[in-house]
Amino acid sequence: MELHASDAAGIRLASQRVAAELRAELARQKRSGRELSVVLGISEHTMGRRLNGETPFNMVELAAACLWLGISLTDLIRRAEAAELAS
Repeated sequence: MELHASDAAGIRLASQRVAAELRAELARQKRSGRELSVVLGISEHTMGRRLNGETPFNMVELAAACLWLGISLTDLIRRAEAAELAS
């Protein structure tokens, strides 16, 4: 299967929406990116790049973040999809 530029752009946008939803959940729980970086074992700089959508989260990071936040990964993805449909 070949990946086209439009596919890559869609994947990048979806990744950014997931990052935005993760930022929103952190805010709802009054938790910080710094705290999450410690949980995931990555630098604050790397966390910043993940949270601003510059670099995508990998599945292990997302699963660990959701576990720490007490939400399901499925719910996080659904919220990101809902935000996409609303825009």
